[in-house]
Amino acid sequence: MQVNPPFFYEAFGLAIRANGPLPGFREVQPRDVDLEIEWSDRDVEAGDPLKDEILYASAGRTGDGAPFFTVSRPHGAPNGHLRCRHFNDAGRGCFDVEPSGGRVVISAGPGVPKANLMAYLTGPVMGCVLRLRGLTCLHAAVVSIKGRAIALMGPKGSGKSTLAAALAERGYAVLTDDIAAISEDDGCIKVEPAYPRMRLWPESQQFVPGLSMDALPRVLSTMDKRYQPLTGDDSTSQWRFSTSSARLAALYALSVSSENVAQVTATSRARGIMVLTANTYARYLEDQSTCRRDFRVFGMVASRASVCIADGPRGLEGFRQRCARIIEHAESLP
Repeated sequence: MQVNPPFFYEAFGLAIRANGPLPGFREVQPRDVDLEIEWSDRDVEAGDPLKDEILYASAGRTGDGAPFFTVSRPHGAPNGHLRCRHFNDAGRGCFDVEPSGGRVVISAGPGVPKANLMAYLTGPVMGCVLRLRGLTCLHAAVVSIKGRAIALMGPKGSGKSTLAAALAERGYAVLTDDIAAISEDDGCIKVEPAYPRMRLWPESQQFVPGLSMDALPRVLSTMDKRYQPLTGDDSTSQWRFSTSSARLAALYALSVSSENVAQVTATSRARGIMVLTANTYARYLEDQSTCRRDFRVFGMVASRASVCIADGPRGLEGFRQRCARIIEHAESLP
């Protein structure tokens, strides 16, 4: 394989060195490296990968019936090693993640679009890396309001990214729109910035007028989700990316209500821990050790941040109401 000068990036609080470009990650000056990412020209492994110990398989399928993405523990690999695979009608891509979460090797057939590989690398593969490195992660979009991290949680389709986009359009910087990596710094619970992009479905445009979805690039060749680019903290753009970690001040679990008025309701500490646990990212990687660690972190979060239920009616008016209630609540926090 041709030897290239290294490329340096930062994402989720990790310093990354790669032997090739990683479109979508934020380039930085070289520093001590936490994660090595290697583009490999080796052949993708032969055999039937679905015979491995499958931890996760996506619901979407290729024309041959294979899931678009899987996470597995391959037979014969070192204990703790993970293999993430992307299946495409034109071929197969593979991400080998070392047990320490310190190295990822990417290999793929010639027919697999690099954009697809980057979509999975920046999403679930990095989720696996973070979990292996001992970080607690939430499935959440996070924005910065008054310099504090405000997390929006909920299952797929609940509108986390669309709501984060509406806040970005109002001038609030985005830290992440999918994986919230939680770090602890001398007792302060923080969220680390991910990468300067948002992933949005075309339907988001009806709730966020400033979006121009047709002009945006696709996240994956197999779906119509699009990337909204974000610019640096010092930009005057509405679509800003926060390059600094921020103290986690509030978390809002999104919920649809039969009531006509949106509202934000604080939870008890015990219920807050339950809400956080339900929104853990990559729960398929949990074992007794990670469960104990997450429970400890969630206990700290529920004690030091406001965990709330943000519900409201369906539709555009309900969306606007809920957005307004969240801003009002977040800006009133001490």
